[in-house]
Amino acid sequence: MMLMMIVGTIIVVVVIFLLIIAFYHGELGRGGTGLESPLEIAKRRYAAGEIDREAFERIRRDLEGVDQ
Repeated sequence: MMLMMIVGTIIVVVVIFLLIIAFYHGELGRGGTGLESPLEIAKRRYAAGEIDREAFERIRRDLEGVDQ
């Protein structure tokens, strides 16, 4: 009986921990699925300096289907 109480407590703590992590990573905080669209990812990467303007514009055109 004592073992079941310990296991149950551990399970509750782990679930709470995972919910907190999910919330802080935006999966629950935005009320959506937590999945970013490809364009949102490109915008975030451009803002963070991971890609330059040329790469961002190329990705944006590809995603929007705009030919130049």
